[in-house]
Amino acid sequence: MADVIDVGLLPDDGNGDKLRTGGQKINTKFEAVDAAVALNTAKVTNATHTGDATGSGALTLATVNASPGTFYNPAITINGKGLVTSAVTTAHTGDVTGSTALTLATVNANVGTFTNASVTVNAKGLVIAAANGVSTTVVGLIANATTNFTIGDTDTDIALFVKYGLTRGAIYQVGEIVVLSRGATVDVPSWEVIAGDDAGLSIAADISGDDIRLNMTVDNSSATNITFRYNVLTITLT
Repeated sequence: MADVIDVGLLPDDGNGDKLRTGGQKINTKFEAVDAAVALNTAKVTNATHTGDATGSGALTLATVNASPGTFYNPAITINGKGLVTSAVTTAHTGDVTGSTALTLATVNANVGTFTNASVTVNAKGLVIAAANGVSTTVVGLIANATTNFTIGDTDTDIALFVKYGLTRGAIYQVGEIVVLSRGATVDVPSWEVIAGDDAGLSIAADISGDDIRLNMTVDNSSATNITFRYNVLTITLT
């Protein structure tokens, strides 16, 4: 450390350093300061970094992934430093396929519009089968009269199973009528009352043109008409 200038005890007491000696001490102090500043200036100069980050001023991360881009459903590799070193797009499989635009797997081969549909749903809530159901038809049968209505056609040999339910005032009846068509002729219907009351009804069948008809005759035991609800299951025989 440079000597300190001796300024004496009192002003002009003649005990301090002479002017030349004081100037020499000041020069020595500045020389020490200049040397220290020069040393520190050398220390703060940026060094050139190497390794994962390179450069001296603005640093640049080293390239670790040769295929940058946008990836869908990616398979990625991450190194020990948490950097993604590779990425590729992979395709989905199973119920949904594809990588960007996804496609649901086909589970139903019978596509269309169905009436009174019968559907099958799998455990994933998907409709895997659909078919037209059997619709219910309502016919009014007039008391003390015969009402004719078509239940099928004669394009081929068929069996017609007519499931029905009827009401006539407080009278209820359910049953089944089976009609066998042999193309140009029709057999006498097989008729079974499954449950309910006598409704005062008789049944026959005939062919009119290409139509297979039921002929429903209501007696005159009551002036009340019959409401006849039915559906038809058709089985082709040839």
